[in-house]
Amino acid sequence: MATLYDNFKNRKLVSASENKISYFQIIGFVLILLGLSVLFVAVCFDKANVMAASFFITMMGMSFVFPDLLMDKNKGLSTMRIAVFMIVNVFCLLVIKIGWDKESFQQIGIDQYWVAILAFVFGAKAAQAFFESKMAENSENEPSMTDQTLYFDQLSKEKQHELASEAITTLAHDWKVQFPEITGLSVANKKLDKDNKALNVYCIVFQVKIKQNIKNEFPKTVCFNGYVIPTDVQEYDDTVALFGVKGLENGISRNGDSEFGTLGITVTDGNNYYILSCYHVYFNNELKINKRKVLPSDIITNPSIVCPCAREGGVDVIGDVYEGELNDWLDFGILKLNGNYPILQKFKLLPGPNGVRYLIDSDKNNLEVKYWGNGSKRVRNGKVLNTFSGQWVKYNGKEQFINGLIQIDVVGARGDSGAPVVDLLGNVIGILIAADDKTSYVLSAYQIENKTKYKIKR
Repeated sequence: MATLYDNFKNRKLVSASENKISYFQIIGFVLILLGLSVLFVAVCFDKANVMAASFFITMMGMSFVFPDLLMDKNKGLSTMRIAVFMIVNVFCLLVIKIGWDKESFQQIGIDQYWVAILAFVFGAKAAQAFFESKMAENSENEPSMTDQTLYFDQLSKEKQHELASEAITTLAHDWKVQFPEITGLSVANKKLDKDNKALNVYCIVFQVKIKQNIKNEFPKTVCFNGYVIPTDVQEYDDTVALFGVKGLENGISRNGDSEFGTLGITVTDGNNYYILSCYHVYFNNELKINKRKVLPSDIITNPSIVCPCAREGGVDVIGDVYEGELNDWLDFGILKLNGNYPILQKFKLLPGPNGVRYLIDSDKNNLEVKYWGNGSKRVRNGKVLNTFSGQWVKYNGKEQFINGLIQIDVVGARGDSGAPVVDLLGNVIGILIAADDKTSYVLSAYQIENKTKYKIKR
């Protein structure tokens, strides 16, 4: 029942693009059923007032179920359409009420004032339709990118970034259905338009493997929350999780599993200390059967973690997997140490952590970072490219969309998953989870601390 309730709860108020009817549409269906029920009563008992009321209730329900009736060609609410709809409904209601027991239209005797009102209403409606068609003709001539971003360009850079990030969060899955070639989405600067005019505004980047293989042309702009956001298309390879199958000295893995990752970071739930890494490192066995969430209360088969990794013959059990989850915002797993705390000495090899840093928009293209991964087996240096990216990460050939990732300009090696990424002062910005052929992706410290119960040890 909880699943049914969550499915009902997670729908839009007015309209929805995830193939669910909205709350208003549910209300509309209820009104239509109520109106038809009242209509049956009116016919049975020959009640004019009830018949008129049933008609009005039914039409109100129709407006909720089909909101496009009241929208213009730009999909915005039209005050003229609402006025025409209401006036015509009121007129029909009165005609039904007055004429229910009349035998001809002549007996109804429509007043000349009502004729004038209807003539005005339909005249205004005709004028509106004329101007809407003219506007539609003008919109066929595609405006320049500068015109399209006129209002979006006037927002602050922080607001632009926030709006584009929200668009990715809201529309990513719909875009994936429409454009299956997408490997990821990110927010980046749009420097030039098609006329090579400098814009320097943010845009939404559609990442694809090969532009020539695109079947459906990507939109040049995206409309979201009343703003027109420019887009761009760039080539990136598939984003894959960075667990490895080549054994290395300091790798960690589930006992008996050939794939391995990197020691993560120390976290606490307020009572105990744990080691956080990636879900796909700690729970690769569960991931292979498409289980993407493990709770502390779950019975886990062979939960022990060994270091060095099992492929290298590691038998030193440092703890047991405790819990973890892979979803639209997280790829995290928790290791509960078994008392073999000397393993914490291995963290001396890592650059940091000295603290925690939540990234802001100005860190993009400015903040230098580094990490140490067991796949790379050395300190890697790079720079933050994006503070918000959504990627379809491949785990054992199956995709999982993860939102809000940090993008850095270093291509991680297999086995680097779980490596803490820090700034030059040693402050943790997140853990490495995946990479494509040009960049790597980091699960941010913000998401770790705000979407789980764990805090990074300061």
